[in-house]
Amino acid sequence: MQTTETTKKPIFYGWYVCAAAVFIGFVAVGARNSFGVFVLPMSDEFGWSRFQVSIAAGLGIVV
Repeated sequence: MQTTETTKKPIFYGWYVCAAAVFIGFVAVGARNSFGVFVLPMSDEFGWSRFQVSIAAGLGIVV
């Protein structure tokens, strides 16, 4: 009579890291590309021109 032992493979956490990086990338690109929706409300709120709001956003992306 033979007995075979089955061993579980350890979990490879690299796929979790890869999935998290892809998710963060999607969120970052979405946040950056949706800025145009907020330009006019921010202009009204702060009393800035669209140029000033865009410069502030551009500096935020660069920094």
